[in-house]
Amino acid sequence: MRKRRITGAIAAAVLALGVFATIGFGGSGPHATALKKGTITIGYGNNLTGFLAAHDVLISNGALLAVQQINAKGGIGGKVKIKLLLRDVQSRPDTSVQVARDLMNAKVNVLVLPCNTDFQVGMAAVANPRGQFMLSPCNADPTVANKYGNYWPVGMAGNAQLAQLANYAKLRKIKKVYVLDAPQMLYVHLMANYFKKAAPSRGIRVVGGDDIPFGATGFPQDYSAIATKIKNESNGAQAIMTGLFSPFVDFLARDLRRAGVNIPVLGTDGMDTQLNLTTGQEAVNGYGFTTFGFPNQGSPTARFYAQFKGHFGASPDGTYPALGYDTIKVLEAAVLKSGGIDGKVIESALAKGMTVNGALGPIRYKGSNQHNPTNIVAAVQIKSGKFVKVLKGIPKNIPAP
Repeated sequence: MRKRRITGAIAAAVLALGVFATIGFGGSGPHATALKKGTITIGYGNNLTGFLAAHDVLISNGALLAVQQINAKGGIGGKVKIKLLLRDVQSRPDTSVQVARDLMNAKVNVLVLPCNTDFQVGMAAVANPRGQFMLSPCNADPTVANKYGNYWPVGMAGNAQLAQLANYAKLRKIKKVYVLDAPQMLYVHLMANYFKKAAPSRGIRVVGGDDIPFGATGFPQDYSAIATKIKNESNGAQAIMTGLFSPFVDFLARDLRRAGVNIPVLGTDGMDTQLNLTTGQEAVNGYGFTTFGFPNQGSPTARFYAQFKGHFGASPDGTYPALGYDTIKVLEAAVLKSGGIDGKVIESALAKGMTVNGALGPIRYKGSNQHNPTNIVAAVQIKSGKFVKVLKGIPKNIPAP
């Protein structure tokens, strides 16, 4: 069932490429007069199948849209067409590494990585020694660029996201939290650690925790044992924090409800999908999570949603498509600023600093070779089957990476 839905989403994205109108985001500044006519090749390794596909296919859809729009105007600056090589890494670490090698052998100018942190690190480890310029839509681990100098993230940093989640918890007057970690999956582990770092300065105390099992096939669908443990050993927790993503966080919600545990879950961007409402249903009511943005009326994100809905017949399933869109817009802006398509030349523009006004809002690279941009972070609550914005802005008092 799930594979058929994902395959259909890919097909819809490809078929729709010829009918999208230009949205007009980007804010990439004046066209670079030194830019010559040509083609820039993007190699994009992404999880189009497997347990990570539910989110990652959405990111690909946004990237495909941006490529179509740019090429419809003659390319970047009206001169440089984009060729996108999209490859499935199948939610498998070994496949992701092989795809990275294959795309580099194809002489791509840019390698775009999957959103999952574990795969990013694996692919960056093989790409960086070859000097391959990389863009990463997601940025859960803001320390990756310290090890791999050709790696440039686009989305909000993990420590900034969890600072905003702690702000949300404080706003809801939550003072005691039970944390669910998954040490064998880097993304979930980072989210748990950054929340623990951000919590004390907000008057929040971690009063207990447990580890979620993770194996070759991903996360389990049965969380009854964890739910029972929380019921018996919560130590007065008012909420449960975890980076577990949909649909698995929804299975957790179901089993918590069955066990009589009625405190809310505080989640992260992996909850930004309608799967929460179809799989979690009423069990996720009152849950909150942080994500990349929110479609406020009149905002760039709302305009993106409207255009997307006009052609797909439905709004984007959360903000992930806009994240993929903005990854391509960052590349476009850096090419225009640098006047070239070579990876090293493009990197120089990012290293010197620039701001790209994307579908999710401004993405600001500070300059002085600082790789992690400053982004807006939203906090959202699920109320009566709807996502309701609670906070949106650039968080302060962010814990060190």
